[in-house]
Amino acid sequence: MQAPGVDKVIFEEHHFQQFPSLVLLDIQAVANASSVVLKSNCLRPLRNLKFLSLKNIRFQGQPDVAPPPPPQYVIPDLGPDLTQWKIQQPVQPMEINFVAHDEPMPYSEYKAAIEHADMTIFSGLERLEVLRIESCGMTEIKWQMFQGLRSLEWLSLEKNELLYIPDFAFYGAPHLKRLSLAHNRILTMHFRNLAGLLELERLDMSDNNLSYLSELSLPPFPKLLEADFRNNPIENIYKSTFEVMNRTETLFLGGDQKLRIEVGGLSGLDSLRTLTISNAKLRVLDLSTLKGARRLRKLKIQGQVEEIAYDAFSAASKLEQLILRHCQTKRISMDAFYGLFGLSILDLSNNQLTSLPNGIFDQLTSLKELQLQNNLFTTLPEDIFLKLSAKMIRLDGNPWHCSCAMREWRPMSVNKVKVPVDRTLQSADPKGGVGMTVQTYQYRFEKRAAPKCKTPLQYEGWSVFHALRKELKCTLSEAKIESINRRRLEAKKILDLKRNQVEAQVAEQRAPVPEAVDKNETVTVPQAIATTEPITKVPLKEMSNKISNELPEDIALPKNEHSNELVPIALGVGTPRQVEHNGKVITLSKKAYKLDLERKRQEKYKRLQQAELSQNTP
Repeated sequence: MQAPGVDKVIFEEHHFQQFPSLVLLDIQAVANASSVVLKSNCLRPLRNLKFLSLKNIRFQGQPDVAPPPPPQYVIPDLGPDLTQWKIQQPVQPMEINFVAHDEPMPYSEYKAAIEHADMTIFSGLERLEVLRIESCGMTEIKWQMFQGLRSLEWLSLEKNELLYIPDFAFYGAPHLKRLSLAHNRILTMHFRNLAGLLELERLDMSDNNLSYLSELSLPPFPKLLEADFRNNPIENIYKSTFEVMNRTETLFLGGDQKLRIEVGGLSGLDSLRTLTISNAKLRVLDLSTLKGARRLRKLKIQGQVEEIAYDAFSAASKLEQLILRHCQTKRISMDAFYGLFGLSILDLSNNQLTSLPNGIFDQLTSLKELQLQNNLFTTLPEDIFLKLSAKMIRLDGNPWHCSCAMREWRPMSVNKVKVPVDRTLQSADPKGGVGMTVQTYQYRFEKRAAPKCKTPLQYEGWSVFHALRKELKCTLSEAKIESINRRRLEAKKILDLKRNQVEAQVAEQRAPVPEAVDKNETVTVPQAIATTEPITKVPLKEMSNKISNELPEDIALPKNEHSNELVPIALGVGTPRQVEHNGKVITLSKKAYKLDLERKRQEKYKRLQQAELSQNTP
């Protein structure tokens, strides 16, 4: 709409009268920040507008800048008493002054009057749902701007020059769900500023000049899910600041200034799941720090946390991700991670740790990712990773002293890095369609992630695993042997337990074989097992034929001799398919029959041996 050579475009009411059904309007200034101006009444014809985006736009009000009309002096109708009235009135000197019509107002006063005029530019837009006013140079807002916007759900006032928020500024938009005041210069907050936003779900106050938050800073937010206070010079979080945010799930804090959180500063955050704190200043991270955040799943802290105390995370026992990198941490208690059975990611990288107590990771049974790189470790306890099943353990960037104590380190876990991978999910629509791309992670082997030796000097710069494999002649210590035996014993116990369970099931289903059974006779079947007595003489071919000829003719092997399934077999005319044993009806199997047949062969062979010996004896 801006013609060549035109410096400024001014929109007035008649420009939009031809678009009464317009739903979406996006106006952006291209040339400079003041090239497009909207008069306060220009949007009134757009009654159906739902989405409005304004960038680098200036608003112009319509203040009453003309001088007030001169007062009218009315002479009373006194009639015949005029003479008496003149006598009673004192004589006043008269003076005639000539005033120029429409005396010009100084430009500075006129500009101020325009900027501070009653802004009603959005009045009448009752169907407006999304309003974005970005980089428009606004220095203040008034409650009249948003009066009557009962359908408004998303409001962004980012990148303006706001210094403060007036009381009940957004009271005219009670159904607001997302509010962004980021990238302004707001100095302070009071609970009356945002009062009335009972439907608010997302609040963004990042990149402002807030210096503190207290219990008087925020009004009740019964439905607030996410609050962002990043990049503010906040120095203190006082007690009970977030008591009115008991539905909040995600909270971002911290900026350039060191942030101190008083005891009870996080109380009231009963539903909090993700907490990110930048530039925190904590001498000790202990139980009281996270008191109240019992549903916390992800905790990310950067700044200064010198020590992690005993039971520091017991108030947040459901943690799944714990990221404490760049915290200048020097000491960690042995029981700091006690009870974190669901923790899957632990990041302690880029700190000042020199040692870790033995058994510190024993309760982290679900840990998949452990990052200890870029610390000051030289050695670690030999069995510190024994109970971990992590897919990635980063140990690079430390001045390691290579020794046989590192033999427990697993190269398949230590030499891996975490790599983001984009995956495209196919559409479920049978007609096809564009799938959604999501980012996942994979653990890949990376040679550069291998930890390096610092000492002994002859191994400096070597990979730890290269030194262990090629140069160090490590023998198993007594502790190592005991550890291996302990693991083998535990594995043997598990194997024996499984074997006993299987044998018990087999014993219940074993099918004994009868020797000779009548059709209607209930028999007690002998156990079908092979004899353990040795055979003293190998039978000749003729003797084997003789044994086979003496077997009953009505006994035959099943046709499917290679089958291992439990199937009923025919043992002749006089043998039933199923037999009763100990009150149970049992189906005979091929394996049981073969064992019993072999036992009979051995018994008959022994009888023939004894008969030959008796005949040859004089």
